Amino acid sequence: MCHSFIKIRVINIIALCALVLSFYSFNAQSQVTTGTISGSPFCACGTLNIPFTSVGVFIAGNIYTAEMSDAAGSFASPVIIGTLAGTSNFDSVSCILPCGTSAGAGYLFRITSSSPAFIGTDNGTGIVINSSVVPSVSITAAVSGIICTDTTVIFTATPTNGGVVPIYQWQINGVNVGIDSTVYTTSALLNIGDIVSVILTSNAACAAPISVQADTVINCVAISTGALTASSYCACDTIDIPFSSTGTLTAGNSYTGQVSDSVGSFAAPVTIGTLVSTSNAGTISCVIPCGSFAGTGYLFRVISSSPAATGADNGLNIIINSVVVPSVSISTTATNALCISPAVTFTASPLNGGTLPVYQWQRNSINVGTNSPVYNSSGAFMNGETISVILTSNAVCATPTVSQTNTVIACPAIEIPNVFTPNGDGINDVFKINLSGESLINFNVNIYDRWGILVFASSSINNKWDGRTTSGLKVESGTYFYVLDLNNVEYKGHVTVLE
Repeated sequence: MCHSFIKIRVINIIALCALVLSFYSFNAQSQVTTGTISGSPFCACGTLNIPFTSVGVFIAGNIYTAEMSDAAGSFASPVIIGTLAGTSNFDSVSCILPCGTSAGAGYLFRITSSSPAFIGTDNGTGIVINSSVVPSVSITAAVSGIICTDTTVIFTATPTNGGVVPIYQWQINGVNVGIDSTVYTTSALLNIGDIVSVILTSNAACAAPISVQADTVINCVAISTGALTASSYCACDTIDIPFSSTGTLTAGNSYTGQVSDSVGSFAAPVTIGTLVSTSNAGTISCVIPCGSFAGTGYLFRVISSSPAATGADNGLNIIINSVVVPSVSISTTATNALCISPAVTFTASPLNGGTLPVYQWQRNSINVGTNSPVYNSSGAFMNGETISVILTSNAVCATPTVSQTNTVIACPAIEIPNVFTPNGDGINDVFKINLSGESLINFNVNIYDRWGILVFASSSINNKWDGRTTSGLKVESGTYFYVLDLNNVEYKGHVTVLE
């Protein structure tokens, strides 16, 4: 009896061992085969299902894992893209392709198991994966007047990665408007705070997300340019441009003063001043360009930057005059008689002096004469004296208003002897007139005795009187009188003859 029990136990152990050996022999031939993947090309961030089949027994807790190679098909660093818990010998793993996957055409996929651990075959064919693109859209508005008035506004959508045939849905405050177009045009009155939106549905390959939205909030900014304080200005003048505005100006807004051309066109406006402010009223201090051409049709306006709005002009043509520079010169008709004539007339010739210029004459920096372009001097001048005239112009846009010019008196040096001794000793034997400091124009001298009889005459400055009469006789000692015409100036005097 006892021997029979032992025999049965041995037989059971042998059977169990045989069963275990049979199980491991079967699983030693197990394998996982990755199936064919359809749907290529795929997009990064996209999904795909990887089918597989397996042979053998997989125990509870087994995890099938989907792995992706690099773009060249290498599994040196495989990327896990999905898992499936199960023991089935036929199924598929749902996967998500990493969003950062680089574009490539050689990607391979495979399935591995955990219990038992097997690495399956890959799918065998390179799969194309394209990088994902991110669509976006922006809105711009073109308006012929001011938004929020009864005017036509054209909104334009500008897509990025919209694809070949994107779809557009326009909305105002969440309500669909317009048509499937990049442009939405409306002449309906818009209000401050209205939201104009466009929803872009992209059909670009690998767009993620497919739909994006852009909004623009209506900010009705209107700018009015105020009246200027004058109707006429000069180039280079400082001018204050008042303005007022409605709506909300955002931080960093810059108001800019602009001037048109001389016929009121703002086709090429000139910036003349700026003011950084978000206030709805103010004044911009501006400078009219010094190179402005004279004209009677200039206009001024103010624009803003945040948001961008162009204000109405001042509405009244403004005169701008060019800058003129006054100057003055002095002339006299008695240039050669300045040093001997008791009265000489000086004349000022102004340029850009205006209609009522003011004159101040000076002799050696001391005021003389009257407020007149003519000054009549009294008393002969000394060499080196100065005559000046200061012109104060009242010409429109004269800069500077005061101009001065000077004339320096340069008296010619004339040497006329007052005594000579014609005694033949070689010393002071002749009467000779010398001239320096002035070119000789004409010369004529006559010498008379006390009874008015002509004793010597010459028209050459190089001729000398040797004390003899025109007939060659020696004159008596005494006083003789000369009349000299030198450069059209008459000089009179006397000379003493001593034997």
